[in-house]
Amino acid sequence: MKWLADAWGCKPFSVWRCFQRVKAPMQPRQIEAAITALELDDFDANEIRLTAAREAGWKIDPQFLLSNTPSTRKESQ
Repeated sequence: MKWLADAWGCKPFSVWRCFQRVKAPMQPRQIEAAITALELDDFDANEIRLTAAREAGWKIDPQFLLSNTPSTRKESQ
């Protein structure tokens, strides 16, 4: 937990409390700090962001996201 505490700029106890005692979702800055500390690539980072957003209560449809990516979108000519 120390590496995560360093990334979040807090004490290890605060990290423990975040995972064990607090029922609130993680804050976006905590997610971004963990992604940076873990040095995740874009794919894994976006998967973590999507999971965190869902756990926070956001209604996100992954099919909508996939259907609007540049590689699958039909370009108008």
